[in-house]
Amino acid sequence: MKSLINLAFVLCAATLAACGTTASKYNPYRPAIIENSVDMNQYEKDRSDCEQSVTSAPSNMESTNNTRFKECLVKKGYKLMS
Repeated sequence: MKSLINLAFVLCAATLAACGTTASKYNPYRPAIIENSVDMNQYEKDRSDCEQSVTSAPSNMESTNNTRFKECLVKKGYKLMS
């Protein structure tokens, strides 16, 4: 019984963690960046461009979409914290 409770806890925690990192049109994914000398207006434009490039040809797996989004930001010169 205790292992069943532990399993339920782990599944619940994993679900909450996944919900916190996935993107949707109502809650866009925003990875933390190192903001030293970053023009935030340009960052928002670049972030939007990267988001559009991912959503124009999305993967079936949300984690792949997030990875492609992060790669796009890195290619544009941003340093991600995670």
